[in-house]
Amino acid sequence: MKLTTDELRSIIKEELGRVISEARTDVISSLVARGFNLAYNEMKDSFTNTKELGGSGEESAVNVGVVSFQFKSDTKYKKDARLIVSTYLYDSFNEAPVLTNSLNPAPNNDAWLGAIRKSSKIADIKLTEKQIETLDKQNILNNMRFLSIAFLINDFLYNKHFKSKVLRGTRGAAIDKLPLSNGNGFIDSPEDKKEKPTKKPKSVIPVSDWAKTDNDVKKAASDAGTGMDLLSMISRPLSSDEINRPLTEALDLMSFFNQPLVDAFAVISSAVMPSSREDYRAAFHSVISTIVHEIEHSFQKGNIDSRGVLGSGDTFQSWLAYLSMPDEVEAHVSQFYYLQQRIKIPWIDLVKKYLIHTLEELEKRVLKNTNNPARAKQEKEMVLNKLIDTWTKYAKKRFPLAKTET
Repeated sequence: MKLTTDELRSIIKEELGRVISEARTDVISSLVARGFNLAYNEMKDSFTNTKELGGSGEESAVNVGVVSFQFKSDTKYKKDARLIVSTYLYDSFNEAPVLTNSLNPAPNNDAWLGAIRKSSKIADIKLTEKQIETLDKQNILNNMRFLSIAFLINDFLYNKHFKSKVLRGTRGAAIDKLPLSNGNGFIDSPEDKKEKPTKKPKSVIPVSDWAKTDNDVKKAASDAGTGMDLLSMISRPLSSDEINRPLTEALDLMSFFNQPLVDAFAVISSAVMPSSREDYRAAFHSVISTIVHEIEHSFQKGNIDSRGVLGSGDTFQSWLAYLSMPDEVEAHVSQFYYLQQRIKIPWIDLVKKYLIHTLEELEKRVLKNTNNPARAKQEKEMVLNKLIDTWTKYAKKRFPLAKTET
């Protein structure tokens, strides 16, 4: 049967929307990847890479490197914007305020801005006209205050705690929503002023098509209870139990959800990197995938507080509610699609391995507070199947090229 003009337009519009949605983090993630590679190669020979960090009680002298990214324009015109990549090396982990004792990125903008002020520029990346146009439409060019990654190069930690994981090397990441006045203040040049202002793109897939409603999520949060103290881990030395907690314990971190969603934002991340070339590639792509995850959050309304959803913390119910939140589904699905495309492992295999590991670590903590291990195992399987189903439904709509079948 021949399609009508309206039907053809609808198909084209839907496909165009899918392509835009699928590629919306490509520009910023490729720029950050380029800058991080430059920084790692320049800094790696300066790192101490011999001592164990934590666990044994020995104070570690390992270095902490910080790579920061900021958009700059000497003229303040968007068309002259470029990406500045800078680095700073702390002599000791104990002197690095950008990390907590558990190696999560510290939720303190002043600490990160302090590192940026002390840093040295290693690259001044000129943006193409197309890159500027894309970043401007996405509200990244003007509204990203900074993006910083703190990392250690430590083979002991990497091999013991990170090498076997899906997200190798990554420890935590967060996005801080800032008042609009914290943006870069770039403006159109005189010749561009007659152009129509760009609008922030909306999510292509309505969350109501695949996820719970806000009320459902809030009810789950209420049922889960409240009172989880995410800051309790900061003051203690690193232990095997703590470092083996899932990446999502960072929860897009602590006080970083105190600010309401507005147009400006900052992204922070932390990682433990290997020194060997053969392990670097997987760890590198994992780190960049966390940036994809956080940038996805910059596109969202962010009107649900994950701290409330997680409630009392280590229960299967609260983690199901958290990882079923529309914002988290979008961010995680996008993150693992990025990894699929870079390391050539099917999306479904990455997701299953990640969720199985996350829930197995959660099960260990749950078993400390229950006398019914059979019930815990049953709940774990139920949560695993529900999350895989929810994430897969969204992946099929957002990323048709995602390999969602086993």
